[in-house]
Amino acid sequence: MNFPIFDITDFKINSTSLIIDINNNEKYTLFKNILIHKSGNMEKCFIFTTCPEKFIKISNVIIYNNPSYLNEVIDKQILKHKKNTSRNILIIIDDLSMFDMKNIYLKEIFLNKTLKITCILNISNVIMLPSLIYNNLDFIFIYNKGNIKKIHEYYTNFFHSFNTFKEVYENLTPNTCLVIKKSFDTDIIYEKVSIYKI
Repeated sequence: MNFPIFDITDFKINSTSLIIDINNNEKYTLFKNILIHKSGNMEKCFIFTTCPEKFIKISNVIIYNNPSYLNEVIDKQILKHKKNTSRNILIIIDDLSMFDMKNIYLKEIFLNKTLKITCILNISNVIMLPSLIYNNLDFIFIYNKGNIKKIHEYYTNFFHSFNTFKEVYENLTPNTCLVIKKSFDTDIIYEKVSIYKI
């Protein structure tokens, strides 16, 4: 199957995205490219990570290794929103396991789409996300390193069969990933799936 190429400039502001990168290395190039192309549209970019050395240094990027700072970031954005002074911010969560899935501030990102928050989550294990997060995803980036059966069951069961997905997945090279436009309402697989090449 020859899918269209995903252009990183088509990555939407105020979207929520999931990255599935079990290898935990290739995602950093994706993060870098998103920051390069989109940080200029953001007032600030907040990165929650235990590997700050992996991220490029840009003037409006703030890196935290403590997930509790998310509370402060969201509270400030809510306050600005109430004053009608909010501007776009980007939140990157390098590893979702840093957070309690019941964290009310994490939920706020997905419940309130008017807060002007673009959010990117990474999972290093293939898990079924809570419906609040899953149902509000716009993009899913999938690298070829995870449990293929679980990925198909949880994220790509719109493929006509498991074998069809398996063929596509196993043909991914180390420098490519599948991009699922989850919020794009179509049954046409070539409109829903594309390939991102680093």
